[in-house]
Amino acid sequence: MHLVSIALSLVPAVFAADAAQEILNRPTPPAPGWKFLYNCNVTMGYRIDLGKTATTNFTRELLPIQGGLFEGMDGLSGMKIRRRARTVWASEKLKNSAGRVLAVGGEWSTYNTAGYFISDARYQLQTEDRGDISVSTRGNTVPGGFRHVHARFETGSPRYAWMNDILAVGIMQPTKMGYQIDMWQVVSPNYTYVG
Repeated sequence: MHLVSIALSLVPAVFAADAAQEILNRPTPPAPGWKFLYNCNVTMGYRIDLGKTATTNFTRELLPIQGGLFEGMDGLSGMKIRRRARTVWASEKLKNSAGRVLAVGGEWSTYNTAGYFISDARYQLQTEDRGDISVSTRGNTVPGGFRHVHARFETGSPRYAWMNDILAVGIMQPTKMGYQIDMWQVVSPNYTYVG
């Protein structure tokens, strides 16, 4: 009886070893793709210094959002405007769809003297057909002065409800009046793993 219990106790270890070997033998999966969502220019208000935190010695500040414009893929808005001077990625099909960034929200930043910076922003997009889309981004500064952010969207508009379920990443860079943000949707690769 004792030998049976020892043998049974080894069964999970054997299966775990087989599973580990199977994982090691899998090929590297294909990388996800990207689908351009929009670019926007956000105008920021005057910086509000919230002071240093007592425990971490980080400085916190708030930059209120005063407005802006965004331009994106057909299906994101539907408003036709004159093409801005900014060059959009030539590989993407754009249809001058646009809307505005409402004067609500802001960016709450945390930084220190060593160059560590975290951006936590909330803003509101409004399409020409009055679709309101709340955007929440969080990220940090990378070499070159850019900020990489991940974004979540929330809307009650049936036309844009698909945005509630996507993962998006953006690249922010400072402008004279605020920020320019290019936002991309992560797209799953087209493959199936058969083990």
